[in-house]
Amino acid sequence: MQKIFSDSLKEFKHIKTLCVIGMLGALSIILSSFAIPVGNSLKIGFSSECNYLVDCLFGPVAGAIFGAGMDVLKYLIKPDGAFFWGWTFNAGLAGLIVGLGLYKKKITYIRVCIVRLINSLVVNVFFGTLWLNIMYGKGFMALLPTRLFKNVVLIPLEALIFMAIYKALEKSGAIHLIRQPLGHKK
Repeated sequence: MQKIFSDSLKEFKHIKTLCVIGMLGALSIILSSFAIPVGNSLKIGFSSECNYLVDCLFGPVAGAIFGAGMDVLKYLIKPDGAFFWGWTFNAGLAGLIVGLGLYKKKITYIRVCIVRLINSLVVNVFFGTLWLNIMYGKGFMALLPTRLFKNVVLIPLEALIFMAIYKALEKSGAIHLIRQPLGHKK
């Protein structure tokens, strides 16, 4: 486990890593504009796929920093209500969880579903519901069923979307280029 964290931290030494993270950050900001609101406390968006790619390619440290940093940056670009540190915590925790589950591992549909399930239950369902309870005084147990249903139902679809993106990037050779150390040609 310590090796995963140290390897992920070392990813920041590479300019290529910073460039890819920057491009995925820009894409995440664009995609966040297309979130679909579902009621007052739910929305469905696609910017998390960029986070998953960072987590998968660069690990839990990079994922946590990227997630938390993007949360703050998106808020500064387009504030959506009052800033609340809990959402930044969630974004960082999600990067940590997903990075631990996918970094330097074989990416399969089942693995992605399991990682999404753990991430959804811990980050979105538990902490997300807790933050809404703290922020708006809405009952935790009143919010929980809807949030649980939405998150669990979307797991297979979100995993399928991520796998399609990952496989397309893999087939194009982009994943190999990103993971290949600089100065090595194949």
